[in-house]
Amino acid sequence: MSGKVYKILCFGDSNTYGFDPRMGAPEQLPYEKRWTGILDAMPCYQVINRGQNGREIPHTQSAFSSLEYTLERHADADVLVIMLGTNDLALMWRPTAGRVGIRMRDLFEKVPGLSAFRTGGKKTLLLSPPLLNMADDTDGVLLEASAGLAAVYRSIAEKYGLYFADTAGWRIHMTYDEVHFSPAGHAAFAMEMDRLLRKILEI
Repeated sequence: MSGKVYKILCFGDSNTYGFDPRMGAPEQLPYEKRWTGILDAMPCYQVINRGQNGREIPHTQSAFSSLEYTLERHADADVLVIMLGTNDLALMWRPTAGRVGIRMRDLFEKVPGLSAFRTGGKKTLLLSPPLLNMADDTDGVLLEASAGLAAVYRSIAEKYGLYFADTAGWRIHMTYDEVHFSPAGHAAFAMEMDRLLRKILEI
């Protein structure tokens, strides 16, 4: 290993932020229990956690501008990781993977910094989130839509020259709400991300 430290900018929702929904627990898991913190503690990474509870794929001008600012502020990052779509599915009326995909495609069309990041020799990793397998999804609409995200996101990654991974295949353990990663889930996610980043960065 060269000894280089790679800066990883993570832009996501509550599962990037490290939200803990368990009763009596702090809102955010401790640094050392979050997947971003576990990665950051490894000698080859510096991880910038820009997760936000409730974040959907940016689809308004103010949200586009906010992401643009984040990219400018961390222009020295080596890898941008984007994992979004869960809240879009949960908040849409009769959601489909295609409708969520339109938002993601628009994001790469309407935020100039995303294009500048890639053409500047940086790497962007697009992740489709784990499946939404919630007990109150009685008609299976959410599960079906979330299961379709991987194919939609993969096509977006191919179009825009991004790296892609389907995290549904990682079988991440969730808390009781079946939405947020448990501490064990965060640990497993970090190990999968480490494996993936080493491949992307060739380290």
